[in-house]
Amino acid sequence: FCEDFFSVWFCEYDFTSINPYFGYLPNREFNQSVKYKLKGKGYFWFPEIKYILDNFPECIKIHKGFVWEYEKANFTNYITDLYALRVKLQQENNPLEKILKLTLSSFYGKFCQTEGQATFYNLFYAGFITSLTRTMLLQATKGYEKETICFQTDAIHTTAALPVSVSDKLGEYKKAEY
Repeated sequence: FCEDFFSVWFCEYDFTSINPYFGYLPNREFNQSVKYKLKGKGYFWFPEIKYILDNFPECIKIHKGFVWEYEKANFTNYITDLYALRVKLQQENNPLEKILKLTLSSFYGKFCQTEGQATFYNLFYAGFITSLTRTMLLQATKGYEKETICFQTDAIHTTAALPVSVSDKLGEYKKAEY
């Protein structure tokens, strides 16, 4: 094991000894559903493995992994620019901001698209994005597991306020009360 940001690791885990409120690692079933078991094994991206190692090192055994050399993709600069434009349009109450919102949220989907041309198909990007997002959700709810109702893609529903930074910045949490 090495702490390489863009890597995936095969491990066994068992959280039963810590009696967690929910499972921390996803397992895809044969029917394609995802379950968060308390005990299992599988391949997981570095962000989630790092979270487990930092918080529950006694619950995981890493067997082997894959590390890729990588460079930051050129298109990532455009994401920041598009997001800044979206915030500006939101502030102006310009409905075009919704188009940018949908554009930005579709990047992940293009990476895991299998129908049609699938020009941007890249399971490495798709898997890594998902792992990083799930890790951010776990970090945000650490210590608030029993107040956590559910996670939805990049959202958290809780019965208590979480100690997270709330702002309009890219990657920050937004707050809504129901």
